[in-house]
Amino acid sequence: MNYWLMRVVTRVQDVQFTLLGGRLMGPPTLRLTTTGRRSGRSRRVLLLYLEDGERLVVLASAGGAASDPGWCWNLRADSRVVVERGGRRAGWYEASELEGAEREALFGRMCERWSHFADYERVAGRTIPVIGLRPAVG
Repeated sequence: MNYWLMRVVTRVQDVQFTLLGGRLMGPPTLRLTTTGRRSGRSRRVLLLYLEDGERLVVLASAGGAASDPGWCWNLRADSRVVVERGGRRAGWYEASELEGAEREALFGRMCERWSHFADYERVAGRTIPVIGLRPAVG
């Protein structure tokens, strides 16, 4: 998808997410807020997610782009993020990049549910990061 068109669509979806209290029609979507690693400013992105026990799982696919999305680099610099979903109040979460068999299993689950993620990994020519989000303690 054209970069500028993608930005416009993303902004419209973000407004819808806010107006509908996080209850978008369609697949389960959360809003992730990271802290910009260089700017220190809040950065928001809408992502599809899976529930895995108390943990939420998202992919840093960037629509099949050749490099990881900015929000992924941000959470590598500061793993404390804010998550909003399904009309629930925002809460602090701890983000971690999953590896090995755990990464493969959860990536497989995401691809079973949304097959385009497997296509994104092929097109991107990179291993798409799988991110686990756990409610922060304290």
